[in-house]
Amino acid sequence: MELALLIIGGVSAAVFAHTYFLYPLSMAALATLAPRKYRVDVGAAPRLSILISARNEERVIERTVRRLLACDYDREKLEILVGSDGSTDGTNDHLGRLAEEFTNVRPFFSEKSRGKAATLNDLATRARGELIGFCDANTYYSERALRELTKYYPDERVGGVSGELTLVEGDPDASDGSQELRYWDLECRLKNFEGKVGALVGANGGIYWVRRELYVPFPPDRLVNDDFFQAVKVLEAGKDFVYEPLASGVEDAAPTISAEYRRKTRIQERNFDALPAMWGALNPARGVKAYAFFSHKILRWVSPFFLATFVAATWLAAAFYGDWYWLAAGATGGALALSALGWALNKLGARVGILLAGYYFFMTNVAFVVGAFRALFGKRVATWEPTERR
Repeated sequence: MELALLIIGGVSAAVFAHTYFLYPLSMAALATLAPRKYRVDVGAAPRLSILISARNEERVIERTVRRLLACDYDREKLEILVGSDGSTDGTNDHLGRLAEEFTNVRPFFSEKSRGKAATLNDLATRARGELIGFCDANTYYSERALRELTKYYPDERVGGVSGELTLVEGDPDASDGSQELRYWDLECRLKNFEGKVGALVGANGGIYWVRRELYVPFPPDRLVNDDFFQAVKVLEAGKDFVYEPLASGVEDAAPTISAEYRRKTRIQERNFDALPAMWGALNPARGVKAYAFFSHKILRWVSPFFLATFVAATWLAAAFYGDWYWLAAGATGGALALSALGWALNKLGARVGILLAGYYFFMTNVAFVVGAFRALFGKRVATWEPTERR
């Protein structure tokens, strides 16, 4: 039994270590030693159709559209299609006024909420551009964003490009200690490494495009995250998906840890549910792209289960065999205790950075587990409500 526990614990620790440490290091090495060279032209201005799915976004939708129109890009080659998905606030009024003012703003209204994926599918059938771009209702593009995104268009190897999304806290004093900004900074670094070798497996949902001919309609029988699904489908088609930090956009971070937990749970549920539609991307013949998909996504999603297995194996070994196993059990128990302390102190308004980081990491893994179980055993609900806006 001792050998079995050692094997189980060792394998679980190895999977966890690969996901969070070895994989990022390997991608950093590849991006440094063997980056892909692409032909770019900042003067390229392909016809671009930007799709926005909006539900009850009266506070942000007009500013988002106007920021897109203010980009350094030929308006005659730019159209903005906005689908109002059963909005019950003033979203439709804002869109109506924008359509009267700008001929390249094309709103479409649905009385009932059908979900973001269905809305984007409808908009894509109406798009006229060579590229199909995506923007969230609360993502504000920088002036050069569209230029920097579309400069890769001349290179036929490139099937999609993601910009960099910066998360900001609307009111730091009102924050409840969420560590999302720190987590997001690390995630963007990893995306940058993947993009340098053409293997980005998850675009930033508020700022990316794919070639029109590579757009794959979202499956109606699955819950999906559009940025993940489209990026993987581009890689599956044998094209590169790259990352361009100079194409920047800004979006509000989730205002509270509880809001971020709900968001992560929803994302995980959709990722797991859509996985059967993307198995082709794991084909080993795709090389680094399959490696990135497996390591960054599949292993990360299941890493909480391996972490729980490692903890259980170390505690069982300590209980039955004692000795140095108590050190491993004490370390895992101490980490959990510190995470709980971070949660308790945060509730009392006392925020200690390292304890909050542990609490946030624990919360993220719990969200992964809950989302996975919802995908496997829950009822699929395609409709949605946007994250609380400040």
